[in-house]
Amino acid sequence: AGAECNDLSMESSTSLIDNGFLTIYGGLTAERLLTGGTTKDDPNAIYHLVSSPVQSIDGYDIFDSATFVRVWIESNQNWGNLVGPGSNLVPGRGYASWSQAGDETISFFGSLNTGNIPSFPLYYTPTAPNATLIGYNMVGNPYLSGIAWNQGSWTKNNLSGTIAVLDGAAGNYIYWDGAAGSLPGGVVPPMHGFWVQAVAASPSLTFANDSRVHSADNFKEDVENVLELKA
Repeated sequence: AGAECNDLSMESSTSLIDNGFLTIYGGLTAERLLTGGTTKDDPNAIYHLVSSPVQSIDGYDIFDSATFVRVWIESNQNWGNLVGPGSNLVPGRGYASWSQAGDETISFFGSLNTGNIPSFPLYYTPTAPNATLIGYNMVGNPYLSGIAWNQGSWTKNNLSGTIAVLDGAAGNYIYWDGAAGSLPGGVVPPMHGFWVQAVAASPSLTFANDSRVHSADNFKEDVENVLELKA
């Protein structure tokens, strides 16, 4: 048996796992609330690491003109700006965003990501100047649910077993080393970017459908009335 609907709107801190039985005749909209201050001196003006749960969408259709959106470039260990219309958000890649307007709700619309999804190409540059940053790549949860780092049939080649997720409310990163850590259960929430570290040449990562779990933890966003759906 399957589920059908004309349109589906998912508010921030909701979770959806589609096992191939959900038909959406109209459109899907998935929201994420990004809280924060309006100036760089505001302690609440914290970057969020975000990722897209839909197959292809222009970043300029997601973020307003007051939002800075950046990607991490492993080879030169620096941030690059998302530039101009047509800069599509790639499933499996993480993006850092901060809005000068303060609180912002971003809305993704389109076809939901499902199936096993390769991350944005990962890089390992042993000649990069800062040895402590070599191999760090920012990837992103491509699903509209949490993903458990220790569950499912991920493909992880030449990667450290540790991941890091930004906890903006606490102002630091929380970690999971494959067995324990401060990231609850090793679960990356929906639409969150996170860090992995390549430790050798030719690193790769493929997100697995069977890693998905219901999780509504949105670090830095405090939202009540959590809803979980499974189809």
